[in-house]
Amino acid sequence: MRIAPGVNVTRLPHGGIVLVDGTTLALAECGERDAALVDRLLARGFPRRGEPCPPELRRVAEQMIESGWLLPDRRS
Repeated sequence: MRIAPGVNVTRLPHGGIVLVDGTTLALAECGERDAALVDRLLARGFPRRGEPCPPELRRVAEQMIESGWLLPDRRS
């Protein structure tokens, strides 16, 4: 997965992240747990078919893609 064009990610001191769309100025804040899942998605991508996928990871991935914050990696 990758960050959508125009989206900036800022790490917060308490462990969360803030995503800001520079075009629309939309803002989303993720707590520490969801921020760790976003980090995992950006580092490793979404698990391939047949690989185990924790429900929390699927939930965050679906929400981030549907909201336009993240894009699926073409290689996934």
